[in-house]
Amino acid sequence: MYNVLIRSRAEKQFAKLSKDKQIVLFKIFQQLSENPFGIFHLKKLEGTDDGYRIVVGKLRILLLIMNRDKYIEIIDIFRRKEASDYKRRLGLFK
Repeated sequence: MYNVLIRSRAEKQFAKLSKDKQIVLFKIFQQLSENPFGIFHLKKLEGTDDGYRIVVGKLRILLLIMNRDKYIEIIDIFRRKEASDYKRRLGLFK
């Protein structure tokens, strides 16, 4: 079982979402804690060692999965507008 940590940036974005989307994301976070690689929307991000993304409709969730320490850190939650959105956020993984 993995611990799920949420950075303040992601927490602020989570709070701005509708209750319906918050419930969907909460269920995804629960699934992540049980088996992070069991989610079929999980995709590794280029340019990072442990960075991944999950696609939920128009939302993107950026996260770190630390297998050795058994924790997942939610980095950011955002609506994708263009491909450069990912490149701008790669600095968050450092």
